[in-house]
Amino acid sequence: MKSTKKILLLCGLCVLFAATIIIVVLAISQNTVSDSEFVELNDTQINEYLEQNVYSQWSRSKREPEYKTFCSHYVLGSDDSHIYLYSAGTDACYKNNTVKITNGAQTPVALNIKRNGDKVKITGYSCPEESAYTESLKRIFPEEFIDKISALTNDDRKALSEDAEKRACEYFKTE
Repeated sequence: MKSTKKILLLCGLCVLFAATIIIVVLAISQNTVSDSEFVELNDTQINEYLEQNVYSQWSRSKREPEYKTFCSHYVLGSDDSHIYLYSAGTDACYKNNTVKITNGAQTPVALNIKRNGDKVKITGYSCPEESAYTESLKRIFPEEFIDKISALTNDDRKALSEDAEKRACEYFKTE
């Protein structure tokens, strides 16, 4: 009788161990990023990410569907886990045969990335908080990129906004 209990206990432990292994393998496989999720990132993809994820929170297009958000950016640099940008976004719509541009904004953005060789996957982003801009900028950006942000001139910032507006006009096929 004792040997039967031992065998049943041993079988139960084996089943429990096997179930634990299966759960761990499934959890790891769900967190593994497949190669198909990595891309050779280009400016268009970055702008689309900014439009859909960063500027969408402020966008007029959330309230008024005829508006669409357009972005442009400067790449300030990168490291193993981030691409550092300075970006501009604007909302635009096409009314009465003209493109109406509204709601322009600019902000530094740190894209969180994973690398696989030359390919990249964006996994999130960080922007400085308005209420604690300087402190959060220093927390998010290495000093060399803060210096590059500070070195941007009014003409640089204007050109960035104009590029976002140009993208809007191209989208609506007008000039």
